Amino acid sequence: MGNQPDEKKLMRRVQRFSLQHLQGILLTSIFIGIIVIAFFVKFKFSFLNFFFLPVILAGYFLGKRIGVLTAFLSILLVLGYILYGKLLAVGSTGLSLEESFNLILWGSFLIVTGGIIGSLADKTKEKIVNLRKAYMGVLRILLSYLEVADKLTPRLVRVAKLAGEVAEAMGLEKSQIENIKAAALLSESWEMESSISLYEQVSSFFEAEGQSLVKPLDDKEKVLLRTSASLLKEIEPILVDYYHHYVEDAQNLNKDLSTINLGSCIIALVDLYDRIIHQMPLRPGFKECQTLSQIEELAGKTFPRPVVESFKRVIVAP
Repeated sequence: MGNQPDEKKLMRRVQRFSLQHLQGILLTSIFIGIIVIAFFVKFKFSFLNFFFLPVILAGYFLGKRIGVLTAFLSILLVLGYILYGKLLAVGSTGLSLEESFNLILWGSFLIVTGGIIGSLADKTKEKIVNLRKAYMGVLRILLSYLEVADKLTPRLVRVAKLAGEVAEAMGLEKSQIENIKAAALLSESWEMESSISLYEQVSSFFEAEGQSLVKPLDDKEKVLLRTSASLLKEIEPILVDYYHHYVEDAQNLNKDLSTINLGSCIIALVDLYDRIIHQMPLRPGFKECQTLSQIEELAGKTFPRPVVESFKRVIVAP
């Protein structure tokens, strides 16, 4: 078990080396294939299908152009070997009708294979590039929302700002405050659980496998990926408790506060206050709450008392 990290590092190095020197590896494999067929294979035409392997690899990893060129190179080398062998054996380079037909058929399929695999790979690369651009754009938008907002900003940003102030008034650590603000910004993303999974998968893909298919990420993009993936993992418990206790089970005002994430309580309280002062529809269970004094009555049963007290200090502060 202790050797697994070393084995993974070794595999990554081998993979990176293979991708960096793929063209040389393919050329070497073609020459080795010809040598093996020439000296060790009796029925040589039967082993021509070996050359589909380097052509497929070239098309998949290096694109349509290299795939087709690899096919042409394989055809030329095989044809050259056959003609040279006939010249040495019978003093003539002529091919029989059957040999010509087999070579033309084999070569045609080889070129078509390289073209098709390469085209599919090129389309996949293009889609991944577009996905990366869109993903990076989403990350930049997500991270930009963590900045302090003013009164004219959207509702979730108002909630995030006030939730951060309440958390700060409670003396929470800076990292906890930022996580609460981030969770507040995403508190109305109803499919957040699946979104987190998507972010993790895309992040892992670009970090582990993406270099073989697209242009490697630059340093700024790597920072965005790591920061966003880490952030989403940290705020997931806050969002899960928020949805379960204050959205799905909003009608139950008598909650077991010891089981609820503190950040979830802060977000729910601030969300309730924001809905009241901006005359927005309240969630079931909170429709009777219309004033600050009615919110205070929920202390100790719906929201932790320290959260309500810190909230009051922030609200009444000049």
